[in-house]
Amino acid sequence: MLVDLDDTGRCPTAATCAGCGTGQGELTVVTAGSGAGVLCVSLCPDCLTDDLAVPGPAAARGVAEHCGHLDIALSDMDAVLESGWSW
Repeated sequence: MLVDLDDTGRCPTAATCAGCGTGQGELTVVTAGSGAGVLCVSLCPDCLTDDLAVPGPAAARGVAEHCGHLDIALSDMDAVLESGWSW
């Protein structure tokens, strides 16, 4: 299965930045890697340059949500990651 895990075209923009929690300014949706897989997050301009650490339970939820945005199953994401794809 050919899937671009970095595709954020159908990912919603959150009301607050996942990095610092601010709700001010324009947020950008980007992907982040975690031990659970790839997830989408909304970040403010200041946090775009930082490495984002997403805790385990939040990462697992985010990965499941991102799979939904991509219209794939978690097993599909696992297969892509196992094929050597990296973020």
